[in-house]
Amino acid sequence: MRDQLLLLAAPSRESRDKADAFAAAARRLSLTPRIVVADRPERIGDPGPGMRFALACSDALAPAAARLNARHDTGGFAPETIALLGDKSLGVPYVSRLLGLMPLPQLVPRTPDDIRAWRYRGPVIAKPTRASGAWSPEPWGYRCFADGAALLDWLHREDLTARFFAAQRAPGPLGPIMLQQALDGSRSEGAGLLLTGSQAVVFGSCEAVFEPDEDGGACRRWRRAVYHPAAARLLRRRLPRLKRQRWGRGLLHLQLLRGRRGRRHLTDINLRLSTGWSWMADAALPQAHYRLLCALLFDRPLVFDPPPAPAIAIDLVHEAVIAPAAQGFDKAAAAPSFITYGDSAADCIARADAFRAGIAPAHDREIAA
Repeated sequence: MRDQLLLLAAPSRESRDKADAFAAAARRLSLTPRIVVADRPERIGDPGPGMRFALACSDALAPAAARLNARHDTGGFAPETIALLGDKSLGVPYVSRLLGLMPLPQLVPRTPDDIRAWRYRGPVIAKPTRASGAWSPEPWGYRCFADGAALLDWLHREDLTARFFAAQRAPGPLGPIMLQQALDGSRSEGAGLLLTGSQAVVFGSCEAVFEPDEDGGACRRWRRAVYHPAAARLLRRRLPRLKRQRWGRGLLHLQLLRGRRGRRHLTDINLRLSTGWSWMADAALPQAHYRLLCALLFDRPLVFDPPPAPAIAIDLVHEAVIAPAAQGFDKAAAAPSFITYGDSAADCIARADAFRAGIAPAHDREIAA
């Protein structure tokens, strides 16, 4: 009898929080949850007979979950699907076209001449193709530059040119760097998607705003995410198109940024439940993880009870430059979450602002140790 739910968690609090929430939901379904903590997919072994499903609580472990689900024929996302969606340089333009969104200009350079020959001349951001959490072990990761030429100049000044292109030709686990058109990241939209054999259900849509501290600091910022059913309207309307792909059972979280004239662009694909939604649901929708698991494992209709209020806001203390934990980026250690809800989005924002005005964060203690 297949009664074991395998939960793959990274060694961070945010990943463990998601695993713990799903473990509690599994027990309600008379399943046996098993949480396995690892920092790399290759360190995940096969649990043997009795596994009903492997669920990744970290993007880095999604390949391991796909491998196990394929081996045990559970109907999860196939390894090739995870390989496609987990690579920003491939997955973001592919899913953009499926959703009818215009892909952003992007390039994975192997040599300086690749950058010089690139026709796009605007601002760029350097993203590791397989990273998650806006953290990179390399100094060029997630940096913005005025254009490709500015990146080459910076690499030359910092004496990093040889090291950068060596890493591009022989990348590590986070993949090579992708240069992508840089957009204003102060306003974003996101939504979760559940895919099963019969459903493509959008849940947990939000609209987020990054705000600078009142002291004008360049790094210390607040992120205010407002969750409500009317958020991310365009994404909600178009996400069900992905049902046609027949990828199998799984969870995705997509993020959009606004470009010129309000046009939306897909900028990131997460292969697991988003941390913000998980924390919000744990505080305001006590049965959310249970019902999500029922739908994922047994294809039951996904219907949430109305939240305690029409809108729920989350304020996060955010550091643009974060010292990594020993095992990598830990969002929970660097960005504590404060949740409030009210009669409307405006009421939530007012309450969050009042709360924020009454505290003085100790930023040095919020950086992952």
